[in-house]
Amino acid sequence: MFYWRTADGKEVDFVLYGPRGLLAIEVKRSHRIDRTILSGLNSFLSDYPVAKAYLVYGGDRVEQHGKIQAVPINIFLKSLPDYLSQTPPVSR
Repeated sequence: MFYWRTADGKEVDFVLYGPRGLLAIEVKRSHRIDRTILSGLNSFLSDYPVAKAYLVYGGDRVEQHGKIQAVPINIFLKSLPDYLSQTPPVSR
């Protein structure tokens, strides 16, 4: 498990790499999703387009923002083994 940060301060909280691929997870307390919250993951995906990217946030809906799936923290934690195996459950 690693973290990722650019020279200009964009970051991703958790980066996991293994036999099942590359996974980037950003955790935010916010209930809203905006461009600034997604900027670290978008930068990461520019460098590593094959990665799966998740925003774990304080909202209540699973949303898709380009290649980034935003998942409420309660759903993400309940299904953590599925997300870590990169076979996320069907959106709820």
